[in-house]
Amino acid sequence: PKVIDFADKDAVRRRVRALQKKIREIDKLKVMPEGSLEKLQLQKLASEGEVRAACASLERELDLLERVPAMVFKVDMPDGQRCIEFREGDNCYELAKQFIKANNLTKELINPLAAHMESKLIEE
Repeated sequence: PKVIDFADKDAVRRRVRALQKKIREIDKLKVMPEGSLEKLQLQKLASEGEVRAACASLERELDLLERVPAMVFKVDMPDGQRCIEFREGDNCYELAKQFIKANNLTKELINPLAAHMESKLIEE
């Protein structure tokens, strides 16, 4: 896999386009009779799962790069402060759920955290 500078939005965008092209090529190969495929084409077919996963991951990264945070919530933790970035189109409950899971916190904190985020957004 190629190393990508995630700070370079254009590099991420180019890699996404390259992976999308590979997916289109794989889709074309999937409709061809398997007996007519050459070794490299079969290898390309075998890489489908990996290519689709890499593309989906980079598409998420690109989405985050292109959507600037509308608000950043700072959460005090025992070992310091963590941030939750809210972007246009985000869901407070889903962000809270992801934050709680990523930080191994109790699920009972999801609703209060989401409610706090929603109230702060309304204040803005």
